[in-house]
Amino acid sequence: MAFKIMNIKETQKRLLELLKQFDQICRENDIQYTLHGGTLLGAIREHGFIPWDDDSDIAMTRKNFEKLKQCLKDNSQYKLFGNIKTQFKKSDNQYYWIDIFICDYISETLNEQRKKLMYLTILDIMNRDTNSVRLSQVNKYGNLKKFLFYSTYYFGKLFTKNFKAKQYINIAKNKWQGNHTLMFRSNDQLKGRREVFDARWMNHRYIGVEFEDTKLMVISDYDALLIKCYGKNYMTPVKEQRNTTIHNIVRNSVEEP
Repeated sequence: MAFKIMNIKETQKRLLELLKQFDQICRENDIQYTLHGGTLLGAIREHGFIPWDDDSDIAMTRKNFEKLKQCLKDNSQYKLFGNIKTQFKKSDNQYYWIDIFICDYISETLNEQRKKLMYLTILDIMNRDTNSVRLSQVNKYGNLKKFLFYSTYYFGKLFTKNFKAKQYINIAKNKWQGNHTLMFRSNDQLKGRREVFDARWMNHRYIGVEFEDTKLMVISDYDALLIKCYGKNYMTPVKEQRNTTIHNIVRNSVEEP
């Protein structure tokens, strides 16, 4: 059954419901998270959703993510989906989700950073399914890059999803951690994985901020994070040049529960 595309206001209404439930679960179980990406930007600049935003992002440390997994283990209403890329969804409605970005430690040494990112990129490509390959827009790559991508992708079919995910998580969580002064979003897209930031941002204080008709959690160092992501003028609205059909493609690929 195909997903019926809803207007942006209806989509944001559904996402707000999810965010409230996610926040409640986290607060009841002493789990810290921060709004992230456009959701964080909207919270600070708009006190809610950016008018054209049709997704929700949060970030959390590995320690908090593992606590969340444990809390949801026997929860019949809400689940975590995905073995690397992770989403929080209602069990009976998977058309709307919150993307969860996991923050792991990464070395202060540039060569070790590159090594960690290289292995994760290889495993990410090996672990993709047909739909995520299609969304990768591989046809825009040069011939060599395209060859390497598909060679890695088809080589990955020799291994089980579970095996590839375990290898990915082990590297993200345990390898080339340095002195725990830097972090990165280990399960983000390639561009996002490359962004290394001060670990104190995620290990410091968390505060509540207004978001639509509720309050949600953000790191107290949100200003530094937003400057890194959007520049010093992040309070000035600039509409993203993005392919807004991608989320609808993904929603159309969801099977009925």
